[in-house]
Amino acid sequence: MSDERQQDLLDLAEQAWRGELDLQFEHHPVHRYYPGSCRLADRLLGFKGIAGFYVIDSGDGLVMLDAGHLLDVKRCFEEVRREWPDTPVVAAIYSHHHVDHVFSVTAFDAEAVERGWPRPTVYAHEANSRPLAGTRRTTAGSSRLTRRTIGGKRATDIPTFSTAGT
Repeated sequence: MSDERQQDLLDLAEQAWRGELDLQFEHHPVHRYYPGSCRLADRLLGFKGIAGFYVIDSGDGLVMLDAGHLLDVKRCFEEVRREWPDTPVVAAIYSHHHVDHVFSVTAFDAEAVERGWPRPTVYAHEANSRPLAGTRRTTAGSSRLTRRTIGGKRATDIPTFSTAGT
């Protein structure tokens, strides 16, 4: 990540807090792509994609807070591996079930299998299980909204998850 990209993202966040950005058109997340990542704090990497998501070095492995859209998978994997080449992603926390919050963990799941690491545990509120199961069912192409949302690709790799205490 370049210092320029980091500063740009931090400046954008500050401008958004102050109400100085056109979030409806110019900086609406669906219309704007921000490359790379941003070190927001020590051991915290932030990503701005269709949705914002984060990777935190917990000291016991990496934890994802949300996991981005299909369009974010490659970028997320490359940026995380540049920052932490040999630290496994041990967990992901999904704030909610939308497809712009759940995909990048799939690359780390595959990496874990390849490197002999435990696969990341994905945590989400149990209310998310039905919508995610429905997304898995409809992304084969039966829903126009779903096709538009995920670029018309068949999404068979939506990760499964367990709710803590289940």
